[in-house]
Parts: sequence; structure tokens; C-alpha cells
Amino acid sequence: MIHQDAVFVTGGEIQAGGWIINPVTMVGEKKFGDIDMKNFGCKNFCGDKFQMLHYMQNLRNKKVNELMVALGLEDDPNEETWKIHDTVRIQKRILIDRLPEFITIDVETTSMMASVDVLPTWRDHEILQIELTQSNLDLLLEKPPAAAAPFKPEIEQQDVFWVKSRNSVRCKYWDSEALKRKYKSLRVEFFSDMDNEAKLDAVSSAAMELQEFFDTHHNQEGNMPEPKRGRGSSDEDRDCGEPVPKDSRTEAADTEYEPE
Repeated sequence: MIHQDAVFVTGGEIQAGGWIINPVTMVGEKKFGDIDMKNFGCKNFCGDKFQMLHYMQNLRNKKVNELMVALGLEDDPNEETWKIHDTVRIQKRILIDRLPEFITIDVETTSMMASVDVLPTWRDHEILQIELTQSNLDLLLEKPPAAAAPFKPEIEQQDVFWVKSRNSVRCKYWDSEALKRKYKSLRVEFFSDMDNEAKLDAVSSAAMELQEFFDTHHNQEGNMPEPKRGRGSSDEDRDCGEPVPKDSRTEAADTEYEPE
């Protein structure tokens, strides 16, 4: 239960002591407090169910980003500008003052749906601040929906592969003028309103563009050295057009990356 005068919370996963939420931010009649797992009382209340906290933080960040992009489009109607993540990130400090004092996120759990008022922030890793109501605190003890399967696009282009950690497609080619092997990458931007099919289309489009680059830049003068064979050969000695065998063409080691 919440004792309104002191914002003192009891119950939760570990029935020990209590949780004093301080400071409290007032927005009109609403009270908002920090849900900080570094706080001993908060940690006792939530126990090991911190997944819900991270899930709600991600929902808050997604909603803030959507509002930021909408505001940005009012100032600069060029939609392509606001499809660049870094542009939104840089503008957040400026646009944050134009957001509502609090925003509402729709939270799904394994057993219910709920709407929760939270305070917006321009920092993605900022502590979650929720309205201090009994139902919202009870929500922290719920389980978020099961995570979606990892995104693994199948690349049809034979000389292009997907680099998960960099969210990009990449190819390795022989630069006949520089007389060395190089890498060329194209980052694929995903946006909050994209479903899985839209993401696959974005990857496919980037892969086709990169395959065209490979076809027009790889070994143009036919002076690529023969790949070394036998003991002691390495991946670097392989033909650029011959991909290193892997379990899946959707992954590649970042240790091979050489910026141009």
C-alpha cells in the first residue's frame, strides 16, 4: 500500500522494511517518483523482476522519440532528415521543453494491458519516473511479454552479409587501384513504426545496392593475387568473392572490419 503523506511503499516481492520514494515530482495532482533499482527499498520491492522496469523504460524512450520526430517535422518538413537517429538524438535537448509534462505509455504484460503516466526525458538511460499509484506499482511485479525472436535477415546476394552488431550489410572486395582488400558497409536504419516485413525490405534494398557496388568495384583490373592455400592460410588470404564458410550468412565477425 502507499501512504500518501510520506510516499512510503510496503509489500512487494521481499516483505522487509519499506520503500521511501524520494524525491517526489508533482505535476498537477499527480505524484511521480523514481523507480531506481539502486535504491535498497525499490530493490526489495521488485525483487528480481527488473525486466518490467527495463521494458517500461524502452516504451518511454520509444514514445519520446516518436514525439520528438513529430515536433522535428513541424520545424523541418524534410522527412529524410528525421529518419537519421543521430539527428533526433542531437535535437532532444532542444525539443524536450516542448513535450508534455508527462506522457502516457501503453504497457503490455503476460496477463494484462495498462496505461501508465511517466515523465519524459531526453536521455535514454534516465531513471524511470512513473505516477505513484497502487496499480502502477503492482505493474512493476508483472512480467513483460516474451521477447521477439532475434532479427536474422536472409541475404540473397552472394557477396553481401549481415552484421548484426552494427545493423548493417557489408561486402569485402579487392581494390585494384589500391592493391588491397577493403570492406564496404551500408547501415540499415530501423524505425519504431516498422514491422518485421518492413525491416526485411530495408535490408534487402541495402543488400541489392551493396551488391551493385561490389559488382562495379571488385577486382576491376583483374590484378587480385591468387588466394593462398594450405597450412597457415587465413581468412584474409581468401578470394574476396568467396565468402568465409559460416553457419549462417546473416552473421559476420566485427574483427574483420577495416574502415575505408
